[in-house]
Amino acid sequence: MKTYAPYIYGYNDGAFRPQGLIRRSEAAMMFTRAGQWEDPSADTNAFSDLASGAWYRPCVAVMVRQGVINGYPDKTFRPEANVTRAEFVTMVCRIANAPDTSAPVPYIDLSGHWASKNIHNAAAQGWLGDFTDLQFQPNKAITRGEAVQILNRATGRDKMEFVKMSDPFSDVPQGSPLYDAVMRAAGTMK
Repeated sequence: MKTYAPYIYGYNDGAFRPQGLIRRSEAAMMFTRAGQWEDPSADTNAFSDLASGAWYRPCVAVMVRQGVINGYPDKTFRPEANVTRAEFVTMVCRIANAPDTSAPVPYIDLSGHWASKNIHNAAAQGWLGDFTDLQFQPNKAITRGEAVQILNRATGRDKMEFVKMSDPFSDVPQGSPLYDAVMRAAGTMK
């Protein structure tokens, strides 16, 4: 049976920082690991703001080739920019090949938004179960806790078995609403 390595890690101080925001460079790493597409020889010159030798550059190249990540019209990637909820859900829909759906979604703040179709598709798949407010707030930066919940559902990690659990994080103790999602993102699964 295939095993899946962790796609996210904590910090040196033993914390996960579930309320921390995810930068675009970090999202590229998460998606590369979650899709098990790591390619150490990958490189890209597609964006003017990717520093040569940057730790995230190979991951960005892999995600561009996979069609998961795009840059901006000015040919930049903006690796230090925070990822919005809309951007993250769009990338998740691409990585998981989410089918189009016309199912109604209870979010009232998506009218005319560029990512409304992807957000509707993700909600119809059940990936946005923790977003129960009437507003999705698509332009709000996504947190690490929100991201692992969505990505686990989209990749099926929420239903996999543990092969190896990571050590618990000091700021996500057992009993926390995020404990299972964080442990599945940081553990080895099958």
